[in-house]
Amino acid sequence: MLVPLAIFSNSVAAGAIKTALPSISPKAEDFSRALIATTRSTTRKITFEALDNSMDVIDRILSASSKRVGDPDVLSVGPAKDSALISVNRKRVSRAGNLLQLGSAKGKPLKFRDGMGETFVYAGPIGISGYQKVDAFGSFDPKGFYLVNPEKGTAIFMRTKPELASISPDQKLLALMNNGLSSPFSILAATLSENGYSIDLQCQSHLDGGVRQRIIPFFKGWHGNAGEGFDIVLLVQRLDDDPTPRFEAMPVRFSLKDSEWHVFVPDPQRFMRMAKLTCWH
Repeated sequence: MLVPLAIFSNSVAAGAIKTALPSISPKAEDFSRALIATTRSTTRKITFEALDNSMDVIDRILSASSKRVGDPDVLSVGPAKDSALISVNRKRVSRAGNLLQLGSAKGKPLKFRDGMGETFVYAGPIGISGYQKVDAFGSFDPKGFYLVNPEKGTAIFMRTKPELASISPDQKLLALMNNGLSSPFSILAATLSENGYSIDLQCQSHLDGGVRQRIIPFFKGWHGNAGEGFDIVLLVQRLDDDPTPRFEAMPVRFSLKDSEWHVFVPDPQRFMRMAKLTCWH
């Protein structure tokens, strides 16, 4: 199993959960746990703003193709072979038997040791960001992947299920959300830089007055300039006393402006009433 023990950390991504894994040294920040954690690294509640539809933004978000595993901007686990990639990056990456090691400029090397049903595969650098990717495989299927900061020798971990992770075209922002099948529906965004990473946006759905609802999310991709933000559509199904389930597709635009996240929806009051989503930054 990947997460046998968790402790809280006050490191770069303050409030994220740092996971102690017996096969990995040093520890990695578990973004999959931070996604649904009640202890957040963000504290200021975001007020939803009305989405300007002067350029048919709503229709463009709704009609955009949903991003899936296998699309270029969605991070996923690749083939279980790494010898060629290690050869290209042998100044920083090495393998000796079951030990995969990634060096760093300022921190300790990050070590991944195969065993106990787990195999770690070096998947190469992520575009121009400099971050290195390591895929984790279980006995029967992929478990998730790590993004390693080559300057600090630190890492973040994300599962392949039930989460979807996407990195912005300029590799400076990371978006992560779950599939809505497990409660609560959650989404976070993090900044990636050579100095480290930080969780800057977190959103979670919640129950209100006993009313339940199911949220099925669709990631629509990044918009505007390379690091301006991303769009999602939430298909909200209310599961209250109405015998006929009610569905509503709600477009949501997340925009980063002057280092602050903004959340835009067509009708903020209706969105809060239907989606029961709260966001912090």
